[in-house]
Amino acid sequence: MAMDREKRRSNRKLVMKPIEYFLVPSIIGKTFDGLITDKSVSGVCLLTTSQLKDRQRIIIEDKSFSSEKVAIVRWSEKYGDMFYKIGLEFTEDQSFLNIKCK
Repeated sequence: MAMDREKRRSNRKLVMKPIEYFLVPSIIGKTFDGLITDKSVSGVCLLTTSQLKDRQRIIIEDKSFSSEKVAIVRWSEKYGDMFYKIGLEFTEDQSFLNIKCK
């Protein structure tokens, strides 16, 4: 059942933050560009040209803080001609962060 976006656990804050992300597991280590349009303590909304599958795990890289966060896709919808809006929830499972390809 799709989560009703009006009943969030935490408030969203509007931001416009370019980020890079990659898929987990990543065979080729390819990074993708995206734009975070809003965020909360539990997740973010990502605007990107790549369609992501439900429950896909990604690692978001924030260059300005040199930090990484693991997130899981909760919903996605087409946005305009070439973009997708992706709802991401941060996940506590950070165990594979240390084993990614260098």
